[in-house]
Amino acid sequence: MKKKGQGLSVNVIIVAVLALLVLVVIAFIFTGKLGKFSTATADCEAIAGNVCDYSCDQGYVKDSTRGCYEDNELTNQVCCIPVAG
Repeated sequence: MKKKGQGLSVNVIIVAVLALLVLVVIAFIFTGKLGKFSTATADCEAIAGNVCDYSCDQGYVKDSTRGCYEDNELTNQVCCIPVAG
């Protein structure tokens, strides 16, 4: 005679993990930490080798996904990243 195993099904575990992830995201939103994280990752000069300037010199290319910040305010400079090679 075969006995069925006792315990939680895989579906219940997956739903619990997703619910926990949603709660963590909601906590970040309500505590304001998400805004600080997105600003820090969008800051050009936070990454070594990147520079902010009004135009990119030779050996650099414009990275339009990042901004240049001064005193937590976005400037009109462009983010220039070094060309690999």
